[in-house]
Amino acid sequence: MVVRTYEVEEMVRLPRLGAADVIALVTALVTRAEAAGTLPAAIARELTRVHGGLDTQCAGAETRAQENGQSDSKEEWNRALDLAWAALRWWCKGWALVPYAENAQQADDGRKLEALLFPDGLRFTQLPFRTQWVESQTRLGLIDREALAPRITALGGQAILDSVRRAHDDFGRALGLTQVNQVSETSAIVREGMDEVVASLRRYILQVTAHADPDDPGSMTLADQLLLPLMTWKTRAPAPAANDETPGAEPVPALPAATPASPLAR
Repeated sequence: MVVRTYEVEEMVRLPRLGAADVIALVTALVTRAEAAGTLPAAIARELTRVHGGLDTQCAGAETRAQENGQSDSKEEWNRALDLAWAALRWWCKGWALVPYAENAQQADDGRKLEALLFPDGLRFTQLPFRTQWVESQTRLGLIDREALAPRITALGGQAILDSVRRAHDDFGRALGLTQVNQVSETSAIVREGMDEVVASLRRYILQVTAHADPDDPGSMTLADQLLLPLMTWKTRAPAPAANDETPGAEPVPALPAATPASPLAR
């Protein structure tokens, strides 16, 4: 005998939703519901649960962010590290392009720094998160081992290098590689809380759909009005990783880990 289940997760399919997407979609649905006026009691109850759950999660997220002093999103820390390395790379390239003879030494240093630290441009920023962090660590290790920091400072790049080190440390903590902290635990709490909101959202959608009666045009119209944000929702494409190409260039494929090794010669 085949046993069939009728779980709400199976009956109501949602597009791929991140935490920010859940907040945006629920907010849009609540706005449509409020504009519709008085709702059937069953729909209103589910809407209250969805709205209340979201308010609780948003308040908790704000409190956790204040306590931790940092975001729970690995993507944000990854983006910060990508941008910091991109800033250092383009700063080196900027020095390499200076045309005047009196800046020949600085231009030469810029070229050598770029060649050492970015032999494959910024392709390493497109690798999986943990591999990116290892690549970042390799480059910072080279800076320390070859005493490149004083050269970078002499060229005026200390603030950029500091931003790279800071982003690298933050990303390592966010990945749980360099410190056992509350980031992963907090992320789990956030996911669990958002899962509850999504479950409430599914029940709300199911209730709205169940209320729609083909023999009652008004109920069909109400369902269409209430679910319009969901029906017109467009899933966002993943944010492109920072790379070393100009806009419009072909994507840079992920390459095996590069290991810069040459010393910076005078």
